[in-house]
Amino acid sequence: MTDTARPDLDAIAAREQAASKEVARLCEGGRWEMRVPARDDADSDMVISRSLSDIDVLTAEVRRLTAELETAHADRDYYRDRLTDTDQALERAAAERDQWHDALHAETAAYARRYSVMDTRIAEARREERERCARVAATTATQDPRGAKAIHDIIRALPDATPTTEESQ
Repeated sequence: MTDTARPDLDAIAAREQAASKEVARLCEGGRWEMRVPARDDADSDMVISRSLSDIDVLTAEVRRLTAELETAHADRDYYRDRLTDTDQALERAAAERDQWHDALHAETAAYARRYSVMDTRIAEARREERERCARVAATTATQDPRGAKAIHDIIRALPDATPTTEESQ
């Protein structure tokens, strides 16, 4: 039998059934029959021996299938291990991604806090500048009314105390 040939299980089953019938016939008192020339389908020795010869074929097929099954199990175990390795690598990558994500969030929050502090400082500086200009204007107004008007015009031209988003970036 070659690797590609498979035993004809229907023929083997038919030979086993014929052998069983022949053995039963003999057990019931039937005569052992042998002819010359021999007949495969009627002689007791031929019917029984043909069925017994199938044992070698079936044993070889069971061995081949067992080897195939063992190979399939080994392949399954190999690929299961590879999948486990891949799953672990993916879990590590996801954990690292989450760490980077958390770090990025923390850094973004820190920058937002810094921008907020800077906006407050800019607003305070603008308020202080307006107050300083107002004091100068008040002092100048007592000395030179035309200079006071010019300073008031300058104060009105100053930006608001609250910086815009574009200014704070």
